[in-house]
Amino acid sequence: MLLTAGIVKLSTMLRRPRVNSLCILALMVLLGGWMIMVLTGILSKEFSGYPIVGAVFGLTGVAALVAALVLSIAGLVRDRARYNEFIQGKGQGVTALILSILLLTVTGLAIGYGWTAWWVFPKKAGLEITDTEEFEDLNFRIGKPDYPWVRMSKGTAAKDAQALYYHAKPELFMSVVAEVNELGMSRNDLQSVALARLKSVSSSVEEAYRESHVLGGVSFVRVAYKISGMKGTRESFCYEQWLACTSRHAYQFNCWSALSSMDQLRGASKAWMDTFALLEPAPDSMEGVKLQNENSR
Repeated sequence: MLLTAGIVKLSTMLRRPRVNSLCILALMVLLGGWMIMVLTGILSKEFSGYPIVGAVFGLTGVAALVAALVLSIAGLVRDRARYNEFIQGKGQGVTALILSILLLTVTGLAIGYGWTAWWVFPKKAGLEITDTEEFEDLNFRIGKPDYPWVRMSKGTAAKDAQALYYHAKPELFMSVVAEVNELGMSRNDLQSVALARLKSVSSSVEEAYRESHVLGGVSFVRVAYKISGMKGTRESFCYEQWLACTSRHAYQFNCWSALSSMDQLRGASKAWMDTFALLEPAPDSMEGVKLQNENSR
């Protein structure tokens, strides 16, 4: 509101006699660019799944700041050359010059930081694991991601999770949801239940990719969804699930992030799940079947 009021006030000054219009325009364009930069921050969060929206507004804002810088310099040069002609505008020109340099510097630093994070993080998209965590009652172990991953308290972001890991930049989550398979569910049953839960809290669920993996002798399906319209947020997410069932236990490992971080999530979750192993072979796992065959000889 203040930026809009400033633009309106400056537009009325242009009608006054003996006003350096270039300096006034410079400050008007700067305030307009500043407003666009503010909108860019808001739209980047609201439309995180569509980075082109933030990019277009961001480039427009930067272009406005550059234009304000050029206009302010031209206006001040004009004021110096014809100082007897103008009685107003020099102050606005100086203000536009200082603010445009300041805002362009801050914007440049932010862009530089963003590009650095973009290029550096994918090289570390996997995660380092030097220790494992055992879940004896559920008959499996899995790696504990090292820093900068942190283990969050139960129920913080996933109420049913036995373990929840969080990475800050970009925001990635990985959780363990395992239970005794009292109902004798198959992997397809588990997947149907998990998908139904997603659809109950999202207006749009679109499958992104599907893979099959054998981890620790257990057959997993890895399926990821692009989801949007979740209650309480307009952000779009990538939600990846690793699902498996044995005769004794049902395993569900959920990983999620903003849709724009899907590639990083995909690399990190694969590195994490590669550490999965059963503590004792289940009768219907590959190791269990192999052990039964050896004992029957």
